[in-house]
Amino acid sequence: MGTRLFSAAAMFYELSRQHEVRLLPRDFGPMLRERINSKLLDEVEGTVSGSHGFVITVTDISPASMGKVSEDTGEVTYLVPYKAIYFCVSVGEIIDVVVETVNSLGIFAVAGPMSVIVPESTLKDDYVFETPFWKSNDQSRTIKVNDELRVRVKTMVVDPTSMKAIASIVE
Repeated sequence: MGTRLFSAAAMFYELSRQHEVRLLPRDFGPMLRERINSKLLDEVEGTVSGSHGFVITVTDISPASMGKVSEDTGEVTYLVPYKAIYFCVSVGEIIDVVVETVNSLGIFAVAGPMSVIVPESTLKDDYVFETPFWKSNDQSRTIKVNDELRVRVKTMVVDPTSMKAIASIVE
């Protein structure tokens, strides 16, 4: 997939990709390369790229290809190679999350840029909700805001700007 960064348990990868950048003739001039790079950053960072995951940051931008002019609009399209750090999680993967909210509907947490929900239906056999936390049936554990949890990703919802997961607690 790419170079896995930090540790084997990390979900961050550095990948080499290419992106098409389109510029209008008014953008041409002595600062063309900077305009191409700026537009690449604006269009790529903070987006979700299919199976590659969430683009955290672009780490390197290589020189763009020779542009191709559109006869209809006058736009020029440049193919720009770049490297970026991606955040990617797979269904079934066990991840660490930080709890942001707890309520009777479940636990709402984050793992990097991804929102994670642990629904009440996965908790009710082992936990009971007692405002402001979930408490284990044997009273040995509570889950509250700012706690760290280990969860297993059950399903993922990915759109162009966000990643969301439904998960269950791993004891």
